[in-house]
Amino acid sequence: MALDQTTLSIVHFMAFPGPGNTNSVSRSEADPAYLLGSIRTVLSDSYFGGIEITHIKSHEDRRAVADLIKEMRPNGMEITFACQPVQLINEENLIAPSDISSVDDNEREKAVARILSLLEEAAEVGATKLTLLSGRDPAYGIEDAKQAAEIREMGRVGIVRSLDTICRVAKPLGITIVLEIFDNRTEADGPKAFKGQFIGPTPEAVRLAENIRYERNYQNFGLLYDSSHMVLMQETPEALKALKPYLAHVHVANCVTSRTAKDADLRYGDRHPKFGTPGSAVDSAVLAEFVQALVEIDYRGTIGFEVAPVGSESPTDVIATAKAFFDEARNSVNVAYARPSGYAFRSHRFFPEAALARVNEIRVEQPELVEELLSVRPRREKLTADGHLTILAADHPARNVTQVGDDPVAMGNRLDYLGRIMRVLVASEIDGLMATSDVIDDVVLADYVLQECGKPSVLEKRLLIASMNRTGLAGAEYEMMDKMSSYRSAKRIAQMNLDGAKLLLRISAPDKYDRYVLQTIDWCAEAIEQCNDLKLPVFLEPLPVERTETGYRTIKQPDPMIRVIGVAQALSHSTARTWLKIPYTDEFDRVAKATTLPLLLLGGEATGRPWLTVEEFVRGLGAGANVRGALVGRNVLFPGDEDPAVVAQAIHSVVHEHADAVSAMNAARERRGSMMDFFAL
Repeated sequence: MALDQTTLSIVHFMAFPGPGNTNSVSRSEADPAYLLGSIRTVLSDSYFGGIEITHIKSHEDRRAVADLIKEMRPNGMEITFACQPVQLINEENLIAPSDISSVDDNEREKAVARILSLLEEAAEVGATKLTLLSGRDPAYGIEDAKQAAEIREMGRVGIVRSLDTICRVAKPLGITIVLEIFDNRTEADGPKAFKGQFIGPTPEAVRLAENIRYERNYQNFGLLYDSSHMVLMQETPEALKALKPYLAHVHVANCVTSRTAKDADLRYGDRHPKFGTPGSAVDSAVLAEFVQALVEIDYRGTIGFEVAPVGSESPTDVIATAKAFFDEARNSVNVAYARPSGYAFRSHRFFPEAALARVNEIRVEQPELVEELLSVRPRREKLTADGHLTILAADHPARNVTQVGDDPVAMGNRLDYLGRIMRVLVASEIDGLMATSDVIDDVVLADYVLQECGKPSVLEKRLLIASMNRTGLAGAEYEMMDKMSSYRSAKRIAQMNLDGAKLLLRISAPDKYDRYVLQTIDWCAEAIEQCNDLKLPVFLEPLPVERTETGYRTIKQPDPMIRVIGVAQALSHSTARTWLKIPYTDEFDRVAKATTLPLLLLGGEATGRPWLTVEEFVRGLGAGANVRGALVGRNVLFPGDEDPAVVAQAIHSVVHEHADAVSAMNAARERRGSMMDFFAL
């Protein structure tokens, strides 16, 4: 399970606010029996290895709490002491709201003295961390921008001086000082809903932490980041990557950002309501992305659950819900997919320029070698051993499609493109490759170079499927006219000792371009007939499309897909060897029922989030017995920074082993970065 090396804790005074959920614990006014009983409940829960407590006025009660923790957790319990309730309540109203960031040195020193007093309490109960907040923006309420900027700069000087003193006193006590990053929204948004703190956005916190941690050399200083504050600050989990060097503590929490949500007056803003409450901004998807980012930065610190019951809600129910949401998040497929921070697959390292140069050299000196190698290539006795297939698609550049993300010609770099294809063939168990003649020739020669390096062939018993019609150039006026242009006949495919043919058939809504569609239907029917005569399998890709300003767009809806399948499966005199390649859609079970032909799922444009494709394939394969695998290209070859072999293997496991998406990604991760020296010449 992800994050199994972290310590999970509970913010006690939030989860158990007091009898009737009255916040008496935060005010240090709770009955000792309630205080000790609720702490006993936390200590009895083996899920938690830490507890976060706050100010307890009574010395006797503090001693009782410390003794209870030692008694029930003799092997240790991480204790964090939270100053935030004391700072926010500001019981005697003796300290300015700007607290340790005050530009008034007298006010700032009073705030520091209060923290130092709480630091003594923290040591008394055995805490190893003390969390605090910065105080309100010292320029709050000042409308003149220049004046406000000057005051904020003085505030930065003030908080640095404050933290210098606090960290220096805490160091010999073995206590780490942790500043919580809060939202910087003000009371104008709701008197209690937001905190309006000085150190709010991540860039401001990083700037401060860099000063305290490295310029002043206090290694006992860190930052606390909260998933609910992330939303309130309008940040994303990407912020965690910037915080990585300074992150000492994390809170998993929810918030409500809609004033119209149910019970918004009780839950709106920074109040840490129960997960799943109406209007929640930190839903399952957001929390999964948050957890994914923690995994990617290899976070191993403390993760505290900060949730609060409201009204008649039960603390134990609120905690149980938080556990369920968190466990669901860390068992999600995108968390299973998470890569280490800083990792990026580099195809040039796997397939170096020297390997490409050798391919080029062979092309010049031995132009006949490709046909010779193909003619003696051991082929499979059967198309599929278990009735399922996973095939890599690499025919997009021949149709004028080279864009990946923001790069308009990413697939036009043959060194990178060929390297990624070979990476999948070397480091995954995928069944084969579907490509145009140029790519298959390159792969055959790259495989020969691989054998020159003393490595085994990766093409033996693998399928090589010929992509035939590629004249429907993307964006062209005649885009729907898709003649055979790569492998022009089934006879040539058989002569090249290949395993089958792939055809594209796009059908548009009735308009003036229909004459091109009719021609393409005729060409596809003829090609299928030729393949049938030679007993070659055919992989036909029928797609419903609509014309847009930039070309044709695939319609991923069940009804248009069903109609196009009806046209496609009636081509030629026999469908005995025809497979269909189609995209996943909603209500895919209806689509699957449109034919008895075996279906392969396609992946579509690269998104940089390949786990979504893996999840789609899991759902698609469960939609009908005739859904038999995947023929996917861009989402495997260009999966963001991920190793293409990982995505290919995950899809292979889903198809052949009937693995769920999480199990498939967890198993496939082992291939990340492996066998990178195969092309060492």
